[in-house]
Amino acid sequence: MITQNHMGATKKIPTKMLQQMLAMPYYRQCCFHTRFAGKCGVGRLQYHHHLRYGGRRINEIFAILPLCPTIHEAEGNVKIREHLDYIMVTRMTEEDFAKYPNVDWQQKKEYLTEKFNKSPF
Repeated sequence: MITQNHMGATKKIPTKMLQQMLAMPYYRQCCFHTRFAGKCGVGRLQYHHHLRYGGRRINEIFAILPLCPTIHEAEGNVKIREHLDYIMVTRMTEEDFAKYPNVDWQQKKEYLTEKFNKSPF
C-alpha cells in the first residue's frame, strides 16, 4: 500500500500529479533501495518532497521521491540526503534546472555523479 505522507506537515500532492505518479512504475518501490541497496520491501511506501526552494517544499514529479519508512525517517542524515540529492538531480531536465536558478544544478549533478559512480557508500 502507498501512503501520500507520513506526517501532517507534508505538503499535499495535487490529485492530478498523484495520479500521474501512481501510473509510473518508478513510484511503486523505494528509490533509495532500488538505486543503492536492493529492494527493501519494509513498510508502506511514502512520498518525500525532496526539493525545498525558497523555504517551501516543491510539488514537481522529479522532486517527489518514493521512500520506505526507514529511509524517509533518516533523510536528515547527511549521507542519506546526499544520496537522495543524487537521485533527484539525475531525474531533472534542463527545463527543471531553469525553473530553480538559485542552485548550480549542473555542478551539483557532476559532483554527485562522480561521487556515486565511484562508490555508492
